[in-house]
Amino acid sequence: MADPAPGAIFATILGPDDADLLVRASSLFDNPVRRPWAEKFLQSENNHLALATVAGVPVGFASGITYVHPDKPAELWINEVGVDGDYRRRGIGKAVVACLCRHAKSLGAAKAWVFTDAENFSARGLYGSLDGVESETVMVTIPL
Repeated sequence: MADPAPGAIFATILGPDDADLLVRASSLFDNPVRRPWAEKFLQSENNHLALATVAGVPVGFASGITYVHPDKPAELWINEVGVDGDYRRRGIGKAVVACLCRHAKSLGAAKAWVFTDAENFSARGLYGSLDGVESETVMVTIPL
């Protein structure tokens, strides 16, 4: 993947053959990216990952899952957003989330949604800049 201009933010949706790029972006994730998991993730038609690069270097990503219900149109759940610390507050988070949302819309998704912590003001600002509307939702985790 090549940037359109030196220093420009370039965000694109990764495809099934982009596992090497995802492994190169490992530092953006909570844990090291494992190639077999990256391949499995990218091969699923419902998993999506937008990767941002600057000068060919991965600097941010947003991942999500599209799904359908029997009684409503497809939706995008934004699972995770990560931006390299040296590149924060430069529009990269917004670029990858917007890229992910455009992709989901092209697949027929009617809306996107995401959870974040109430204290995560950076994330809340990011989603608000994309016209996101906050709600008072309670997340419950059920151990399996």
